[in-house]
Amino acid sequence: MREYQLVAITSVYIAVKVRESAKNMSASTWSQISRLYSVQEITACERDLLATLGWRLNGRTPFQFISYILELLPDSERSTVAPRLWQESRRQVELTIEDYGFVPVRSSCLAVASVLNSLDGIPQEVFSSDKRVKFTQEVLAAFGVKSDSPMIKIVRNRLLEKAAKSSSAPEEVREVPSVSPAEKRIVNTGLPCQGSKKRRMARRVSSDPLEELNR
Repeated sequence: MREYQLVAITSVYIAVKVRESAKNMSASTWSQISRLYSVQEITACERDLLATLGWRLNGRTPFQFISYILELLPDSERSTVAPRLWQESRRQVELTIEDYGFVPVRSSCLAVASVLNSLDGIPQEVFSSDKRVKFTQEVLAAFGVKSDSPMIKIVRNRLLEKAAKSSSAPEEVREVPSVSPAEKRIVNTGLPCQGSKKRRMARRVSSDPLEELNR
């Protein structure tokens, strides 16, 4: 139990160092705050965690990938279609937080599935069929995904199920986050949606199709 507590405290310590702007958040300060572990224990645990993670501390979130995907929209549709896709896609992704089955699913895969789901809710008069088909093809090609991908289908269905059960009221359309020129190139790198074996969860007896596919 003590080891788990140390890992938890050190994880928060690392997150604060990476994400927050606190200038005096040293291991010594954190040790005083926790009052449970020495500076040496925290720094040793920090090294172990960073080595295990391979120093990969800035993984892109589904929301960032959604922003990248929306950059593929035609310029003429940015002001009308992008805000609607952003709002609904973001809502669907937020619902995955409470579902353990989404743990092994890559952020890029969640983004693609949520955007494709949200696209179905855009009226034809707002986004024509021809433009819709072209946009979908560009999204799938950018992420190296086939249109009949089992993973995408299952994730899409799971997201729709959760969205249907959600009682959250529709929110005002928010502005789509801007994407820098350097970040735009991410959509052309062919990032795979399918999770690798290293990222798959431990085997458990379950009839959950999403979990079974990730094994």
